[in-house]
Amino acid sequence: MEKRSVFWKVGITAVFAVAMALYWYFARPWIIEHQYSIAHFDTIGTFGDALKSVGGLAAFIGSFLQSLFQSPTAGALVQTLVLAVPLQMLVWQNMEAKNDALFLQSFIPSVLLLWITGDRDVLVAFPVALIISLLVAMLMGRKQLFADLVIAPLLYWLLGSAAWVYVLVRIVHCNWRKSWWMAVYMVVAQVLLWLVCKMLNPGMYDNASPAGFLAYHSDKTHIPALAVIIPIVIFLMVIPVKAMSNKEASYRGAMFAQLAFLLIITAFAVIFTI
Repeated sequence: MEKRSVFWKVGITAVFAVAMALYWYFARPWIIEHQYSIAHFDTIGTFGDALKSVGGLAAFIGSFLQSLFQSPTAGALVQTLVLAVPLQMLVWQNMEAKNDALFLQSFIPSVLLLWITGDRDVLVAFPVALIISLLVAMLMGRKQLFADLVIAPLLYWLLGSAAWVYVLVRIVHCNWRKSWWMAVYMVVAQVLLWLVCKMLNPGMYDNASPAGFLAYHSDKTHIPALAVIIPIVIFLMVIPVKAMSNKEASYRGAMFAQLAFLLIITAFAVIFTI
């Protein structure tokens, strides 16, 4: 039974990967070309220079990946194998589902990622930041909660606002009653960091929100609605898994509740992106 489960999950992931690669190659080659044209390391500088601004690490890695978009084939492979598929796998791991009933739902953030990257000015730094946040959350597990006093603001500095994915997943994994303070702490930390950045470089941060979206879009005054909605979707996908019991009926109930939440939040995505 376990081998069969692994087989069909690998098969579905492979079909998804092929579909994504074909989509990028045939339907979005012009976005790949545009992303390659704006992969300017000179605006970021060296690795050390990148670490001097909020989201700098995500921007640096994103620019490197965009520099690989030298052809539609290369761009499609990077978008699929380096971004979309790893995002799905990390969402599934952080869901910590007791069986495979929710496996298909783990593809939803990757589909929404495909949607947001339909905006040619959304930079590769955004999915990079999501992936690193989920990877760190998975590695942290359920222990060392107080290490988050350092890790949460550090991730915010390195990745930008996608660090909220880490915070929200950790809140669920580590028990609401014990970890609610992380959300309050993160709000205070990011506002303080933003104020420091504004004082040090007021011209760059005059039109920026405290949420740290500067690294994700080539238009520094624009925040795509989906950049906010995708982390919320991931959060909603993790909640029911934590709350459900081992009973199959409860599992199905949580699955339907989760789908309802995701449909609602996706409706908001449609409204705010039209």
